[in-house]
Amino acid sequence: MNSLFIRKARKGNEVFPEIELNAETGICSISGNSYMQNARDFFKPVTDWFKNYTSSGKGDLLLIYNLQNLNTGTSRVLYEILEILKQYKDRGAGVKINWNHFENTEIPVDDIIDLTSEFGINIEIITE
Repeated sequence: MNSLFIRKARKGNEVFPEIELNAETGICSISGNSYMQNARDFFKPVTDWFKNYTSSGKGDLLLIYNLQNLNTGTSRVLYEILEILKQYKDRGAGVKINWNHFENTEIPVDDIIDLTSEFGINIEIITE
């Protein structure tokens, strides 16, 4: 299994996050802003990567969210990723999420808690 790195330049008024999914260490991050018209298409390689990683039982996984702003389409995809990670955790894997919350973000802490609360994954919200 290969690592996945996505760095895409801004296109018009669409803004893409930086993605780093390390297959060797299990440390993954999604950083920046995420405003694109079709988030599902952009994140398809990411959700596929998580499905492959978790089905192979590679090892523990740490997901670090460094998202400052996101749109509804991105929220839906993040929810899908959390569902994949919950299934992995339910099979006995170690899964942890660090969500860095920045002071100048449009994402309220309550929204993060609402998005993540039902998954039973160790989620640490780090305020900056």
